[in-house]
Amino acid sequence: MKKIMLLTALVIGLNTITHAQNATLMPLLPGDTLTNADTLYKEIKVTAGYSALGIQPVITKISGTVAGNVILQSSLDGVNYINTDTLVLANVAVNTKLFAKVTTPFTFYRLYFLTAGTQSYVPRIYYVPRKHD
Repeated sequence: MKKIMLLTALVIGLNTITHAQNATLMPLLPGDTLTNADTLYKEIKVTAGYSALGIQPVITKISGTVAGNVILQSSLDGVNYINTDTLVLANVAVNTKLFAKVTTPFTFYRLYFLTAGTQSYVPRIYYVPRKHD
């Protein structure tokens, strides 16, 4: 009986560890669908203990001609940001890019969505912070 309980605890523990490695999908909020010349900011705060960060915006076209940029910005204070990487949007069904940070020297990371032209699209943001082993 004790062996079965131990095995069950081990399996549950492994399942939790495996699940913790999955990326988080940032929830969509009212106003997140971008239309025409529009802007949107989505912020991820990285606290102590995380040594790497992966962020993947997935832009799904609804209609029109998609154009603009998704700019990854970084900050120490959450007020003053610098641009650190860019996804240039093309007029395709889905635009995506993986922003991989192998170190996390900043506390705040945000995606700045800047659209141009006449389009409508939905941004989805996946992210996963990794702790140092």
